[in-house]
Amino acid sequence: MSEKELKPCPFCGGEAEYKERGNEYSGITETSVMCKKCCTRQIHRWRHYKFRFDFVRKETIDTWNRRADNGK
Repeated sequence: MSEKELKPCPFCGGEAEYKERGNEYSGITETSVMCKKCCTRQIHRWRHYKFRFDFVRKETIDTWNRRADNGK
């Protein structure tokens, strides 16, 4: 994953998990963060030709962490 830590869920405080899906053939990547406790989920879909995967990963994690900051 990334060296960046995921913050707890803004709704229940549960542990969050990051996942990636997609491949070079489809041209689409899906990244998500999901709370293991209450199943709150944030999903992003990206086009490979527009963004590098390290950017996609960072954006997804940063968005979750901003949301976690707003919930508490």
